[in-house]
Amino acid sequence: MISFNLKYLIILLIIYTDISAQNVFEYQNPYYSPESINSIKFVNQTGWAAGNNGLILNTTNGGLNFSQQYSPSKANFKKVFILDSLTSYTLDDSSRIYKTSNGGTDWIFNSSFNFLINDVYFLNQSTGFEAAETGIGITSNGGANWSFVSPDNSSVYNYFKVSFVNSQTGFVSALNLTNNYSYIFKTTNAGNNWTWYNTTIDAFEINSMCFLNPQTGWCAGSRFEYLYAMKTSNGGINWTESHSSVSSQKPDNIYFGDVNTGYITTPYRIIKSTNGGSNWFTHITGGEYQSSYFMNNSSYYLADNHSRIFKTTDAGNTFDTLLGKHNSSLLKIQSIDGNKLWSSGLNSYNWKTTNGGANWVFDNLSTLLNIHYTTFTDVNTGFALAGRGSVYKTTNFGNNWTSSFEYASEVFSFCYLNSQTLWAFADQSIFKTTNSGVNWITFTNPGNITKAVFFDEQNGFGSNSSYLFRTSNSGVNWTQSSQDLINDYSFINAQTGWTTSGADTMTVIRRTTNGGLNWTQLSVIVANINSIRFMNQSTGYLLAYDKLYRTTNGGITWKYVYISNSLRIFAMDLSDASTGWLCGDNSLIIKLVNGSAISVNNDNNVQSGFQLFQNYPNPFNSSTNIKFVIAKQSLTTLKIYNVQGREVAELTNGTLSPGTYTIRFNYANLPSGVYFYTLTTDSKSITKKLLLLK
Repeated sequence: MISFNLKYLIILLIIYTDISAQNVFEYQNPYYSPESINSIKFVNQTGWAAGNNGLILNTTNGGLNFSQQYSPSKANFKKVFILDSLTSYTLDDSSRIYKTSNGGTDWIFNSSFNFLINDVYFLNQSTGFEAAETGIGITSNGGANWSFVSPDNSSVYNYFKVSFVNSQTGFVSALNLTNNYSYIFKTTNAGNNWTWYNTTIDAFEINSMCFLNPQTGWCAGSRFEYLYAMKTSNGGINWTESHSSVSSQKPDNIYFGDVNTGYITTPYRIIKSTNGGSNWFTHITGGEYQSSYFMNNSSYYLADNHSRIFKTTDAGNTFDTLLGKHNSSLLKIQSIDGNKLWSSGLNSYNWKTTNGGANWVFDNLSTLLNIHYTTFTDVNTGFALAGRGSVYKTTNFGNNWTSSFEYASEVFSFCYLNSQTLWAFADQSIFKTTNSGVNWITFTNPGNITKAVFFDEQNGFGSNSSYLFRTSNSGVNWTQSSQDLINDYSFINAQTGWTTSGADTMTVIRRTTNGGLNWTQLSVIVANINSIRFMNQSTGYLLAYDKLYRTTNGGITWKYVYISNSLRIFAMDLSDASTGWLCGDNSLIIKLVNGSAISVNNDNNVQSGFQLFQNYPNPFNSSTNIKFVIAKQSLTTLKIYNVQGREVAELTNGTLSPGTYTIRFNYANLPSGVYFYTLTTDSKSITKKLLLLK
C-alpha cells in the first residue's frame, strides 16, 4: 500500500497544479475547458452533464443556459445519475462516486472501490445499486456503505448496466465469464432477491437497457464488433434478437417511448425502429456522440466529445445547439493590439474578439469564403488565405473581404514588416507587396520557405519546417543559417534569436547573438515543444501540448505550468511579457493573465544525478515510456498509483547500477484517468503525473 506521506504528496501535487493554473490562465472560449461530455441526464428542467478532466455542467432551465460547477476530481466522469433537482451522483473512471444534495453547489466524495464500477442507479435518497465487475452493489444509506452480492455463485460474471422500472422491479445485465453468455438478473423486491435468465446470446455485452413496464423491455450492446439489440415481452425470461449493420460502435443509450418507436445512440449515428425493435434504420449520422437523454420520442438531448450539447423537439429533424456552437482545432492566434484578436483553424473556422477576449464571435463570413489563415498588419487591415491559392484583404477587421490575388498552387503563410509591406510564401514562389496588396511582385522560392520574419525590407529569417535560412535581399535569395533540424524559431531583432530542435519528447533550445552565424545550446526540455516566442532578451515562452514554459534569463533555465485540461494546445501569441493567448482543440482559447506566476521548476533540473523524466507519449492510449537517471548503485523502485493512492503497477524493484533507464509501461486494462508514477531510491523519491486516455 502507498504510504501516508506519499498520499499527502499526491494531494499536494494535485492542489498545487490546479492553483498554479488558476493563477496563470483564464478560459475565454468557452468559459470552461471544452472536454468530452460522457454523460447527460435530466429530471424535468434540471440537468447535469459530466465529462473528462472533472467537467461538470448544470442547467436549471432545460439547457437554455449551462453553468460550470466546482469539480471534486480531475478524473474523467463517465456516468451521471439524477435523483431529483437537488440530488445527483457522478461516477468517474477510477470508480469513485461523488454526490451533491444542493443542486451542485457542493460535490462531496461518496465512496470509492478498488475494482471497476460500470454503472450506478438510485431509487431514492437511501437505496442505490451498482453494476460492477465483481457483483451487484447495494446501499441502504445513500452510498455511504455498499455490500456486493453475486446471486449466481456457480459462475463468474461481469455486471454492466442497472435499470429499474419502479421501486421494486429492476434489471441488471451481465456477461457470464464462465460460458460467455449474456444474462439478465431481475429483482421484484428492490434487490433483496434475484433471479437470472440466460439470453442464449453469446459474447454480447449489454451496455444499455430500457423497460416500459415490468414485462416489456429492450437492451443493446456490442457483439462480434457489431451493434446488437434484443427485446423481451415476459420480464426477461425470453428474448428476441435483432441485428444492425452498424459495426464497431458501442451504444450509449437505448430508448423506447412506446411499444413501437425506439432509438439507439452510438458515437457516429442514431438508429431508429418503428416496429418495436424488429428492424432498425439509420436516423441521424455525423457527430461524435458520447451520450443522449430522451424526454420522449420527439424531444431529446445529445452530447459529444467536443463538449457540445444539442436538443431536438421534432424527433431529430432539426437540432438547436445549446452549447459549443462551432468546434474545430484552432491552429493560429494573433493578438493585434491586445483588444482585437483573431484565431484560425481547421474547416475554415475563425473566431474574433474586439474586447480582449471577453466575448469571442464565430466569423461566419470567413467560413463561407473558406478562409483558413489570417495575418493582420494593424487593427483593421488583414490578409487571408482561402482555399489553396486565393489571397483576400480586409480593411475593417473582417467585416468584408476583397480579392487581392490568385495563385494556381498552395500559399502557406504571410509575414509583414508594416501595414504596406507584406510577403506571401507559396510552394514554389514568394510574393511581395509594398502598397498593402494593390500590387505584388513574384520571385522563386528555391528553399521552400513556409514561414518567415523580416526586420527591414532586406533582412529576414525563414524556415522550411526543417532548417533555418537567412535573406539579405528581401527574400530573393536564401542561405542556410544553421545545420540543425528545427521545429520553430523566434527572433527579437536581426541579431538575436532562438530555435527549438528535437523529436519525441526531447527539445534543445539554441540561441544566436550574431545573426545566425553561431549558435549556442542553452537548455534541453523534456517535452515536445510546439512553438517558441521571445519578447525581449530575457523573457520567452515555450508551448507544449499540455504545458507552458517561461524563462527570464534568455532561455538558460525554464519554469512551467500545466495547462489544466486534457485537450491539445497548438499555438500562442503574446501581447507583453506576462500576457498572451493560447488556442487548441475544440475551439479552445485561453488567456495567459499572469505569466510571471509560472513557478514550477523544469523537468530537466537534475539533483545529484537523480532524475525522473516526463513519460512519453503523454497522454497515452495503452503504453508509454518512462525514462529516469540514477547516479549511484541503489535499491530502486518505479511504481504506478491511481489518484486514490492505490498501487496499480510495479515496473521495477531491485538494485540498479548508475545509468539511464527507459521502461515501457503497458497496462491496457486500466481505465482512463490521471495516474502518478514514483521513482524511489535509497535516499530520494520523485513523483510525476501521467494521463491515460482511451
